[in-house]
Amino acid sequence: MKVNENMKFILTISICSMVFKDCSPPVQHDVIFDDFNSCVKTALNEMTNIQNMLNTDMVNKNQLGPQFKCTRIKTI
Repeated sequence: MKVNENMKFILTISICSMVFKDCSPPVQHDVIFDDFNSCVKTALNEMTNIQNMLNTDMVNKNQLGPQFKCTRIKTI
């Protein structure tokens, strides 16, 4: 299958609570990615950084964790 050169990907990340079954509004990453794989790899790295910055007690109490989405966008 041929990759469409006009397709790029944006990364959005939210913080979700399993206790409240709700997520924060998504925040878009600064970079527009050339392919899905680089978007996912960046998301995993960013999610680890975010999780490490959160307060452990608050994470455990509210069961907090990041969620990501790599969305395809068409470029001109």
